[in-house]
Amino acid sequence: MDYAYYLDRSSRKHICPACGRHTFVLYLDKDGQSLDPSVGRCDRLDNCSFHKPPRQYFAERRKETPSSSRHYDSQRQRPRPISTIDHEMVYRSMAHREQNQLVQWLYRLFGGVMSREDIDIVLDDYWVGTSKMWGGSTVWWQIDPEGRVRTGKIMAYNSKNGKRIKAPHPLMQWAHKLCGDQRQEYNLKQCYWGIHLTVDYPDSGLWLVESEKAALILALALKSGGEYCTWIPVATGGCEGFQTSLSARVDPRNTLHYLRDKRVTLYPDAGQWDKWYQRASKIWGMCSKLLFSNMFKPDAYGNPARGNQGDGPDDLIIRQLEKAPDDADALAHLIVTQIFA
Repeated sequence: MDYAYYLDRSSRKHICPACGRHTFVLYLDKDGQSLDPSVGRCDRLDNCSFHKPPRQYFAERRKETPSSSRHYDSQRQRPRPISTIDHEMVYRSMAHREQNQLVQWLYRLFGGVMSREDIDIVLDDYWVGTSKMWGGSTVWWQIDPEGRVRTGKIMAYNSKNGKRIKAPHPLMQWAHKLCGDQRQEYNLKQCYWGIHLTVDYPDSGLWLVESEKAALILALALKSGGEYCTWIPVATGGCEGFQTSLSARVDPRNTLHYLRDKRVTLYPDAGQWDKWYQRASKIWGMCSKLLFSNMFKPDAYGNPARGNQGDGPDDLIIRQLEKAPDDADALAHLIVTQIFA
């Protein structure tokens, strides 16, 4: 049946059912209609390679007998449980922090405005782990408010400037691919990084940012200024991690639902303001209060209000600390006037 369908030739991408990234290309018929959200191919050929062609879809449908169809319908009503990682793996990753390249850079960056003990409190609260991969990479554990470890993103950073290592290619791996029974399909459902803290601080508002590093730097800055957990910075894991599609809104297991009845402020990176604003319009009634930072709102010429293309709120903090590493008052002023504003 493949001859009647072709991979979408436009730039449209969808959520991959295997890796959860916005890199899935659907098969379409001659009228441009898709068979099913699971029929397509992931563009991440090296890291995911999920591919379900139309012939596989029709073969699966043919196998269904009348009796099995009723079973199939009941299975659709009862989604397969979310796969999780054993907590022991998280506990082991909390050791050997001295080998973590990003953490060592953060110790130096914030060393003039707060103690190492206070930095460690934030690292512990967010369960920032360390992996021996690539000489001491960072593990960003995704733990939901129910305490389930859904996965972890292992990323390598430069110890001199805290930037991700992307050459000759990005050094990144998924923790769930390194553990468990590889014969069983891992049912991955990602959640916002740091969202587990809403259990300990239920009355705190949420700052939603793109990257995990940005959320951690904001949390450290709040700790240095005595405003820790007044707001909880959480990360979507990238621009495409903030999804408000119909499927996300109706799926009770989607991480979007952890924003329900919360005070939320959105902080898109420079260049993503318009995209996030359009998506936010679909969830105005979900949050008790939904605010939108104008920090990187583009002007009439499309230029962000502050910083450079791709900047996040953490970049303002980094520049301030590099300019005045011991000036806690200047850092506090920056937070109040530019981030809280």
